[in-house]
Amino acid sequence: MRKLLFFVAIVLSLILLKVALHRANLAKIHTFIVNINVPVTLKWRLKTNYHKFIYSSITMADDVIYMGSIGKCLYAVDKNTGEQRWELYEKKALFSAPSVVDGVVYVGKYDYSGDIDITSLEAIDAASGKLKWRFRLGGVSPVVYSPTVANGTVYIGSPDYHIYAIDAKTGEFKWRFVDEFNRDYEPGDYFFSPAPLFAENVVYIANGNNLYAFDANSGEFKWRFETRSQVTSTPAMVNDMVYVGSSDSYLYAIDADSGKLIWGYEAEGIIFSPIITDNIIYFGDTDYYLYAVDINSGELKWRFKTGNEITASPSVVDGVIYVGSWFFSLYALDSKSGKKKWRYEAEGPIDSNIIVVDDVIYYGCRDGYLYALEIKK
Repeated sequence: MRKLLFFVAIVLSLILLKVALHRANLAKIHTFIVNINVPVTLKWRLKTNYHKFIYSSITMADDVIYMGSIGKCLYAVDKNTGEQRWELYEKKALFSAPSVVDGVVYVGKYDYSGDIDITSLEAIDAASGKLKWRFRLGGVSPVVYSPTVANGTVYIGSPDYHIYAIDAKTGEFKWRFVDEFNRDYEPGDYFFSPAPLFAENVVYIANGNNLYAFDANSGEFKWRFETRSQVTSTPAMVNDMVYVGSSDSYLYAIDADSGKLIWGYEAEGIIFSPIITDNIIYFGDTDYYLYAVDINSGELKWRFKTGNEITASPSVVDGVIYVGSWFFSLYALDSKSGKKKWRYEAEGPIDSNIIVVDDVIYYGCRDGYLYALEIKK
């Protein structure tokens, strides 16, 4: 009887495996069929090892892509072959979007492996993946803070209501600012902490529902602009104007010198990090739309509705804007008119930014893969 039950169990396991493989093959066939007329081909894809999806923005430097998955790993991947150069494995950790400068990867990390949770800034050798130094940030919060590096200094926010400037080579403390305006955000809250912006020796950084400007060298406070809810985007700047999105549904245009509001454009959801090209600012929203707004007047030029939320930055190359959506889709639009050129059906929501280099589109997907799609000429 036991032999019979064992045999039945083996047969059932084989049947279930065959069904799973059949479904996987059907999914691949479906993706191939629906994308057959889309002018891109799969160059390569790389599966992450320890979790189901990629959540962080991807960064490219010296033909290498750096990215984090939803915990456990930071990856370095060859952009041409899709081969993994190295991975930094942490059993219980979350990594921010990395910043890569002069052969060093700077990344924020939230470590919950011990009795005490730790938030830190780490510098990692870009070639080997080896740790160079670690600076412990104060406070405890499951928020992964993204750094920005400029002029030999790393700038980053922290859950202890501080904004830090750290020496990029040594990891030594330079200055910090105590954010007294966001005390309502208790440690442990989930709130956004976008990467700072460095421009003309000024650091612009969001924390809670405030955008701050500091002298990059001394940390001297310049101004604060308060929105009605959490600031959800990394600032963008052009022509002495700073642009930032908020979860209060507004895109704000702020005078870079004074911190005064110039104009605000009201969308309908949470606004994520914008990009600026040819006097047009493009940004995605949780209301399913991609917006194009004139940077001087705040006038809407066009908007395009996708099938779901847009939570990462688009990319504009040669008059085409590429953007990912939670609708399992990558879109290519005419940047002037907003008209759709094509839609590529992905195998999961696209929650990372898009990078386009040498006619290849790179993006991370919530199916657990990093993709490279070659644009057909």
